[in-house]
This record gives sequence, structure tokens and C-alpha cells, in this order.
Amino acid sequence: MEDAGLKNDDIIAFASCRQEGGSPYIWKPNQRPVFISVDTLKEAFDNKQIRISNRKALQSGAELYIEWPSIEAPCDGVITKIDRDKHLIFIKCTDDKKVIKRKLTKKTEGGERNLIPWKQTGEFIKAGEIIVSIVLQVEQSSLECHGDPTSIVGKYLSYLESKDFSTVYTEP
Repeated sequence: MEDAGLKNDDIIAFASCRQEGGSPYIWKPNQRPVFISVDTLKEAFDNKQIRISNRKALQSGAELYIEWPSIEAPCDGVITKIDRDKHLIFIKCTDDKKVIKRKLTKKTEGGERNLIPWKQTGEFIKAGEIIVSIVLQVEQSSLECHGDPTSIVGKYLSYLESKDFSTVYTEP
């Protein structure tokens, strides 16, 4: 997989947003960003746990879309049950008390795959929040900065001298 200079220990933040007020210019976040490690995404790609779109026409940029399957919460609510035998998750919506079920499987390039729940029974969820996915998320508590700030500056300066363009232009 060509990844334009991403390193296995890099972390990617995904921000889920929703359009607000009918304007195409006003977007609000659904939740806090979700953090995924590059090596986890690459592993899912190598194991064909993804979905790939048809390549766009050359005049349109010839882009290829890769989807790492996940499921968003359909409403604000509580996870009432995770049935791993039947591959189902049950959510009770707070507004109308309706119970909604979602499959814990998705079709991928490698066939039907089980998704990994990110939440536990009894946890409150918000509409639009990712609740299950093909990849594990990185816990935000493990993303603390460590080390001496002066060593970070030295590391940054060494990146500017790198012969690898992806390092020069993408490293913090």
C-alpha cells in the first residue's frame, strides 16, 4: 500500500462532522476525534479487511477510496447488549426509548468480517459516534507527550535536513 510517507508508528486523527443549519459551509463535530495507528490500518489493508472503490477517471484525479468498515451510533443512547454469537449490538435510544440493532459484520474485499466493538454494554453513546470498527482505536490517554521539549526541537531541526521529502514536509 502506497502511503505517501506515513510511518507505522504515526497516529491519524479522524473527525466525524455533520452539516448544520442547511448551509454547506457550517460543519460541527459529532464527537471527539478518533485516533488510529497507521500500522493497524496497514494490517487491515494487507488482510483485505477493507473495501476499495473503483478508481476515478484520470481527468478527475484517478483517486482510489479505501474504507475501513465501521458503524456509527444511530442515536444518542445506551448500549444494552453485545451478542457476539449472533454478531449483533443493541442500542436503546434516549429520545424515543426504541431499541435498534446493528450487525457486527461488514462485507470487505476478503469477504464478510467481524467488527470490533469500541464500547461496552451499559456505556452511553452519542449519535454519529463510531461504536464498532474493523480496527482498534488508540486510547486518548496513551497520547501524552513525553520527553524534554528541547529534544523535540532538535528532532524537528534534523527532519529539515532529511533527504526524504515526506519527512521534511510532514514531520512535526
